[in-house]
Parts: sequence; C-alpha cells; structure tokens
Amino acid sequence: MQETAVAVELVGVTKKFGSVVATNDVSIGIKKGETTALLGPSGCGKTTILRMIAGFEQPTSGSLRIAGQEVGGSRPYERSVGILFQQYALFPHMTVWDNIGYGLRRRGWKRPEIAERVLEMLRLVRLENMARRWPSELSGGQQQRVALARALATRPSIVLLDEPLSALDAQLRQTLRVELKEILGAVSATVLLVTHDQEEAMTFADRILVMQAGRIEQEGSSPDLYFRPKTRFVAEFLGKSNWIDGVSLVDRGPVVDTFRSAAGTIIKIPTSQAMQADVCIRPERIELVSANAGDEQAILLSGTVREAVHAGADIHVLIDTVEGPFTVFERSRDNRTILPGAPAHLLIHANDCMLLPPEGRQ
Repeated sequence: MQETAVAVELVGVTKKFGSVVATNDVSIGIKKGETTALLGPSGCGKTTILRMIAGFEQPTSGSLRIAGQEVGGSRPYERSVGILFQQYALFPHMTVWDNIGYGLRRRGWKRPEIAERVLEMLRLVRLENMARRWPSELSGGQQQRVALARALATRPSIVLLDEPLSALDAQLRQTLRVELKEILGAVSATVLLVTHDQEEAMTFADRILVMQAGRIEQEGSSPDLYFRPKTRFVAEFLGKSNWIDGVSLVDRGPVVDTFRSAAGTIIKIPTSQAMQADVCIRPERIELVSANAGDEQAILLSGTVREAVHAGADIHVLIDTVEGPFTVFERSRDNRTILPGAPAHLLIHANDCMLLPPEGRQ
C-alpha cells in the first residue's frame, strides 16, 4: 500500500528570539488529509511553529517544506497555506464576496475563475445569500465561516487554525467545532490546529502533538495520550489525574509486580521494568465501594469526603486519603447524597494504574 504523502514537514527546526529558544530542534511531519493539533500551554512554542509555516517568522535553523518544496525565506502569500485567525481578520471594507476572493486576486487568478471559486466556497459554507454583506452585518459564526472559505479558496496544501474558537462562549464553540470539522472534511483538507484547549484538540484532531518548553513531549491519538501518557506533564495536561508518588518495587512477579508507597500503601501492577515510579489513576477509573470490597490485585484506599460537586451526569468527589487528595468521578444517581465529612473507600484495579517516570523524568 502506498504511503500517504507528507503535506508539511519540519526537520530539526529551532527558532530563537535573542537568547530565548521558542522551538528547540522540532521535527514534525503532517500527512496530506490529516488533521493535526499542536497542544500545549502558553509559551510552549506552538504558535511560533504556526507562524513559521505561515511565513510570518523564519526558522533560525532547520528545514521547513510544504508540498515537498523548501519554503525558507519565501513570503506568506507565496506559500500554499490558508490561515483561519483567532479573530478571523476579515477586511471590514470588503464584502463577503471580496473577502473570499482576496487571496485569489493576489495570486493572479482571472476574474471568471475567481467568480466560479468564490461561489463554490460560498456554497461550501452555506452563505450564498450573504455574498454582498459586510463583515459587520454578520454573526460571529458567519464571520468564521467566511474566514474559513477565504482560507480554503486558494486550495492550500495546509490550513492553519490559530485557536479559532477561543473567543466564543462554550455552547457556540461546540456547535462551530462540529461545523468546522464537517466543512474541512468535505474538502479533505490538511489541517494544523494550534490550541491550549485539550477538549478541542481531542475532539477535533486525528493526531495530537503535545508541546512543552519548545519541544514535542509526546504525539499520538487522543486515546494514546490519555491512557498511555509517557510523562507526568502529558498525563496532567490531558485530563484530570490522581497520583501516588514515589512508589518502590518490593517484589517482582511473573504477572504482577508489588510496589509500596512512602505512606505504606501496597500497590499491585501488571509486570513492568520499573523499580521506582509515580502511579497515575484517572478519576473515572476509581470506584467508591464498601470497606470490605476489593481483591488481592486491587488497591483499597480509605479516606474522608472533603466535597462533592454535581456536574451534570457525574458527581465530582474530592476525598482526602493517606496518599493525598483524590478526585473521583462518580455517576450521579437519583436521590444519592455524598456529604462532606463522610467516610469513603476507593477501589482501584491494577490495570487502571499507569506507571510513569518519577516527576515526569524519562
């Protein structure tokens, strides 16, 4: 089977601003038709990567190729790139039609070709009856669709999405996320999404690259990163997590290893190569049980409820234990009350424990 072509490739790309290293020896390949997300906190380098691909910044060192062509030194309008900015950046003095056709005119398309392509884009984003309106006459969602149509009009090798939903309220953000995904999927676009929103990355992208301090910390699908994080940073950045820190091996078994925490908790975990580790447990994998529940390959922690907050279908329960505070996502049931100060018993199965290098060190 023929391998999918790479639309954009960064090889050993470093970007410095004076003495500040924004990206450090980053190598990324984005396949044609793939939606990739760069996810990380502010200042991790993700926006710098987007700006280098767009041509607004140039790498200090390394290679950057779009559709197989080295683009170092070329201007933004000379690159096969479409951009959807955070604030849409529509030209207020141009109609919807002229906004969508702007990039085509800049690239020297002829008038009949421009008209045909703009009409095609208007149909794609379902705004045919808005062609002669001004951006100020559109809702936020309509403005975003115009900006997306403009980004797609030139048939770019890659579409860059710079936190496109961050300025919207939660309900509208969810609706427009679905719309964006449908429109981009309809034209089989290659997409790079830059975001600090883990939910946005996990629901939108085929593949996620988690960044920290200018480097790629880990890459993979949403399930890979959530259930098989390689470092503490990744585990904590993607979802809520509970920790038993600094456990040490006391017995190596053929199927199950036995560890002990500093507080004396005995932990049974499927055999690994670890001698010391931190243990990560997701809140939804913990059961609240009676004191005598469990089996020999499970952890039973006892504690006291600090607070219980109803959050839709779940109750988020914070429990103080000998290993520190634990959060449990308990399914809400009619007439169920969990009161602060009540005793609680946490059942954690061996297969739900993730061993990670102490404090994220590999």
